[in-house]
Amino acid sequence: MDQIAKALGVTKGSFYAHLQSREDFLRSVVKYWDEEYTHRVKRTVEDRGGTARDRLGRLMEIVCGENLSRYDLAISSWAAHEPAIAPIVKRDYQFRLNYARSLMKEAGFRGIQLQARSEAFVGFMTFRGSFCSDPKDPPSKRTLQTWLDFFTRP
Repeated sequence: MDQIAKALGVTKGSFYAHLQSREDFLRSVVKYWDEEYTHRVKRTVEDRGGTARDRLGRLMEIVCGENLSRYDLAISSWAAHEPAIAPIVKRDYQFRLNYARSLMKEAGFRGIQLQARSEAFVGFMTFRGSFCSDPKDPPSKRTLQTWLDFFTRP
């Protein structure tokens, strides 16, 4: 907390004036991540409507275009060792999986295909930014289309 306060140019006391505790700070950071990197994205995707495939494609465009998965691996790793945030992170990933599953189901997939495609899609989208993306060079429309075909072709 000392390092964070120093980096912000504030005293530790004034930092804590806005937060109850270290755990409160941790939860605030993760809740921000949850809102901005998951719920805002879903709202943006759903606002434009379209078929399930359209929305999956738009989801990929937003996440990849804005490099929104860049913190996911760090957040997941952090949650594995930090009880204060683990439930929030778990809930976020379950939300992502449920959303992907609903779109895959709407696209016509059932049973093991529905489960496998949903999990693969969320896994790919979640961890892609941590190991194979360059924020200055987002994937081309052709690459996005190839990925979308991969996940949605029968």
